[in-house]
Amino acid sequence: MNRDRRWIQSLKNGDNATLDTIYLQYKDPFLAFAGRYPIAKEVAMDIYHDSMIILYENIVRGKLDTLKSSIKTYLFAIGKYKIYAHLKSMPQQEERQGDEPMEEISVLEMDTTEERLKLLEGAYLQLGPKCQQVLRLFYYKGLKLDAIQAQMAYESKDTLKSHKSRCLKQLKEKIQANGKG
Repeated sequence: MNRDRRWIQSLKNGDNATLDTIYLQYKDPFLAFAGRYPIAKEVAMDIYHDSMIILYENIVRGKLDTLKSSIKTYLFAIGKYKIYAHLKSMPQQEERQGDEPMEEISVLEMDTTEERLKLLEGAYLQLGPKCQQVLRLFYYKGLKLDAIQAQMAYESKDTLKSHKSRCLKQLKEKIQANGKG
């Protein structure tokens, strides 16, 4: 039995020391991950705590009996969803003005099952390199359109916005096409 399976079984058996182990194991990596987004460290800690609670509750309720990804992947996916929800709930920040609405992230907020993650990855890899770079810089790295425009030498922000929109549309189409097959 691998470590994650042992942890899940221990938590189901009421071993709170295992919860402490998981908490300490992933706290710093999670905070580093959350640091990629424009949120305060205190907010990141709150999100981490909420994510740990959800992880624990899902384990105790038996929702992770068929977990096909690692506990870390699952925990970070919960945290990422909560970070996006937090960012959506905030008033538009000055640094994001002119960027497209946060609703576009929904294509990246798919279920965290391994199959869905593979579907997203497969569709992403079918995109051209320039589309991959634009989407990676905007969604994964959290760069503003101005920074991406400068880094990728787009002639205008409108051209970049148009290209990003087309790339996102292609990604959605590929996800739908691959999901039906």
